[in-house]
Amino acid sequence: MAAARGYPIPTPNLQYVDYAFNVFGYAMKIPDGVEKRGSSINAYEFDGCNWKEKLAEARAQGQDVYRKTFDFTPRELSDEVDARVEKYFVVGLTYSKIPRHVLKLHPAQKPRHPVGNVLHDEAIIGASDSQIPTLVVAPEVRKSGGPSTLFGLLCPREGLCQPIPIQRRSVFYLIHYRDDATTFKKRELAWNKLIQRYQTLRRPKKAKLQPAPEKAAEEPQPVPPVQKDVMHSFIDNNEGGWEDGDSGSFAREFHQKWPEAPTFSNEDISLVKRQLVDQEIIIEPRLLRPFVIQVMTWLRDLRSYGVDVGRVAQQAIDQIRVLFGAGTNE
Repeated sequence: MAAARGYPIPTPNLQYVDYAFNVFGYAMKIPDGVEKRGSSINAYEFDGCNWKEKLAEARAQGQDVYRKTFDFTPRELSDEVDARVEKYFVVGLTYSKIPRHVLKLHPAQKPRHPVGNVLHDEAIIGASDSQIPTLVVAPEVRKSGGPSTLFGLLCPREGLCQPIPIQRRSVFYLIHYRDDATTFKKRELAWNKLIQRYQTLRRPKKAKLQPAPEKAAEEPQPVPPVQKDVMHSFIDNNEGGWEDGDSGSFAREFHQKWPEAPTFSNEDISLVKRQLVDQEIIIEPRLLRPFVIQVMTWLRDLRSYGVDVGRVAQQAIDQIRVLFGAGTNE
């Protein structure tokens, strides 16, 4: 897998990077070969089967149930996807058989305390001799406005795995999708929202309007002036057309297009734009949304630490390129 250049995020409760945690405080050592902050991967479309049905079907047909390695296949890494194939990103790990006690709050986990900043030896679940952990993924495109559905990748066939829905409580989340929520119910919601930051919501298509009846020829009207494309100006460092007043227009257009995104100030947009130019950081148009969300989230969380904004911006785009299947800007 491509390695991510992780930004060492200082927070009041430092999270463990080398372990994945579930919402109840149990931990799993991240195996070698699994990118600790997630990565992009292709898999088949969800075909409607549940976990039990798909495992029974695979075993009946003599197919492998679990992947034998964490090395991604060429089809899993390809930028081009075939019909009935979708793009996903890795958010965590799980096992097909998880002991029931792991789905309850760990005895050493203090009530109303965050998970992932303290590691108890007795809370680490061991690997099974018969299987390696299952990758848990979220689709890049979310098809409904509710919580994101997570899938375990099983039954590898012709270079791709089959996504099978999994309960969020059964997932051991990577560090990038955890925060300091203090109860397991809050963690279920908050950690899912962290995943949604990297998804695009597919909105239903609007009904086409019937063409209006033709009108008699009218006097030509003056052509309105062409409005400035501030979204393009923000990522085009060579254009030289960005002005201070464009930050407000950018913020309005960004939230009109992606209303689920967190809010940010005009000053922060101006600050990041200056760093993009000074550091010669290039943002591909397809990465604009996740980059802005990521960098603004980090700035909000790290503001009191006096961080280097240029470094935050560079690490943010490096992280986004890993998640969405592109190399770093070097």
